[in-house]
Amino acid sequence: MDKLIISYEQGYNNWYVSEFYKYFHKQLSEITNIQFEYVSLRDLSHRFGKTLNNQTGNIFNWYNLVIYNQTTDKFFVHSWYDYAPEILKYSVTNNFNVVKFSCVSNLTDSIIDEYKDKIIVQPSVYYVENWKDIEYIISTEPQLIKDNKAYFNGLNHGIRENVLNSLSNNSFFNIRTKGNPEHFRQKKDYYDEVSKHRFGLSLNGAANICYRDLELFGLEVLNLRQPLKCKTYNPIIKDVHYLEFINDEMVQKILQKENVESLIDDKVNELLEFKTTKEYHNMIQESKNWFLNNCLPDKQFDIILSFFDDFDIFF
Repeated sequence: MDKLIISYEQGYNNWYVSEFYKYFHKQLSEITNIQFEYVSLRDLSHRFGKTLNNQTGNIFNWYNLVIYNQTTDKFFVHSWYDYAPEILKYSVTNNFNVVKFSCVSNLTDSIIDEYKDKIIVQPSVYYVENWKDIEYIISTEPQLIKDNKAYFNGLNHGIRENVLNSLSNNSFFNIRTKGNPEHFRQKKDYYDEVSKHRFGLSLNGAANICYRDLELFGLEVLNLRQPLKCKTYNPIIKDVHYLEFINDEMVQKILQKENVESLIDDKVNELLEFKTTKEYHNMIQESKNWFLNNCLPDKQFDIILSFFDDFDIFF
């Protein structure tokens, strides 16, 4: 069989993206007789007269893992870039023979359908921020007594800022923002703090999915979020893995500066009743199981490896 090029950037220490790609490469080399030649993504880009760019949707983005067969000129690309679907357009426009492309961020059925005659688009797995985060999440002890509030600690920007401002008027929400030095937590302390709450809040950022979703699942804290529209390998399902607390209609009302206090109060009262039900505990368990089956490195390796169709896609 032909030697395959495997390409990714080394990244920085403890960054999950690059650490997982290095892990993936090591595991891959141990389970097959196919030879892999490592070429940095920067060097691979130069071979094609391109440049590494971390801020645009192209194949040579350091959020990507690329496997390439020089003989058949076939590419596989896995991307954790927030705007991953842009890479599909880039691949077609620049005549790269990408036979399969896997991603999650902002991936929808309509995008899969749009490229079905050009590239096989495969919903994939998502990732946590840092490599050690998985260890921290698993080692965080579940709290027997939890605060009946919803916790959020993250960046306060864009539309998210408007939503957080509206929710912060309600005592049900424990909202902290990363821009405030008093709210900063070391990661292990952050996970301990999250785990003390019955609910966690996840809001859309650059992508429709967030580290926070995975963290809440793993910490056994019920995820309250906006509708999750992106595709994942194993679907994340409303009312099974998360509750839809903020919908598009509420966001529009907030942006139009309508008074939504009574609407939020009603939803909070529903949640306080819901926490006493069997369905609440079932949802916690379902989301924890999803985390264990989709977020641990060995599980992610198996899932992404399955996209290769026993390596047939490269030949």
